[in-house]
Amino acid sequence: MRSKTPPARTVRQTTERLDRKLADINVMKVPKKGWIRVIREALSMSQTQMASRMKISQQAVHKIEQAEADGSITLARLHRAADALGCELTYNLVPKQPLQTMVADQSLKRAKQKMRHVNRSQALEASAGASTSMINDLANELAMTRPMDLWDE
Repeated sequence: MRSKTPPARTVRQTTERLDRKLADINVMKVPKKGWIRVIREALSMSQTQMASRMKISQQAVHKIEQAEADGSITLARLHRAADALGCELTYNLVPKQPLQTMVADQSLKRAKQKMRHVNRSQALEASAGASTSMINDLANELAMTRPMDLWDE
């Protein structure tokens, strides 16, 4: 059974709240060596000492550091390493632009797709196509109602 989707108004309010919270996040770039190695070295902790704390081999710590540096580490391993370093692991997905902007852009894209389909299906050869205001009106409606197919390609 499919779960019931929340009302569009609730979704829009959630988007607005989340955008405000995300605006406060200051994302630091991951060091080339990875956070595990950089923090371990800043603590003057050897790989052997970290291995002892994690109850694994020194070679395993080396592999963990390499996996983080090349982006193939698992969250479970990252959690264990953070704990061994006395750190808290935080996990964030930070949008490259505000969520509301992403929804507006996608709504405009879908509105253009829908209007192209309408023009083709009605064979409006004499028409120069959908007017910009019609497309914008549809895009605004899509952004407000958040239909299930908004993100369909």
